Amino acid sequence: MEIFEKNEELQKEATALLKENNIVPILENFGEVIFGGSYVYGTMVDRDIDIAVVVEKNIINYDTRKEVIDQLLKITALDGLAMTDRFHFPKDNAPKGIWFGPLIWHNQNKWNIDIWLVTQNERYSHHNSPLHKRMLSITEEQRKIILEIKNQLLKKGLKNKGITSVEIYNAVLDSNITNLSDYLKYSQKND
Repeated sequence: MEIFEKNEELQKEATALLKENNIVPILENFGEVIFGGSYVYGTMVDRDIDIAVVVEKNIINYDTRKEVIDQLLKITALDGLAMTDRFHFPKDNAPKGIWFGPLIWHNQNKWNIDIWLVTQNERYSHHNSPLHKRMLSITEEQRKIILEIKNQLLKKGLKNKGITSVEIYNAVLDSNITNLSDYLKYSQKND
């Protein structure tokens, strides 16, 4: 399947999954829902959706954490649910917020959803990210290069969830990387 067609198919499937499982209404009970990542950028190669739920600082507490989990557990197609609290237990390079990772079945495919409960000023609230703003205005040629590199890395088992995509975006936008070979050299140099 051609990479643009695969991306469009994955985006449609993601939209249907979100609608059928009421993900946005569930999350809107807690704050402003903002989509980011490949779903928004048109660079999807796998079944992964990135969502930030932007809340007031006083909303991020243990009661809210439990309430979000309780709501996500009501999703009938839920196959698993992970949670990491980096608000109460900060860690270097992690957003200061609470991450929820539901795995949801849709059309016989398992989807990974990354949900970060964060405050307005946290870098993971996608709209605050300089990279996010740049990715919203990429050219079709840049999108094609990104899709090709991501797809080839996925096929080779070299795509690390989340980290690789951001690195690819930066490589293409900042260093004019245009193919997998050059990306691998860029990646090794920047490790």
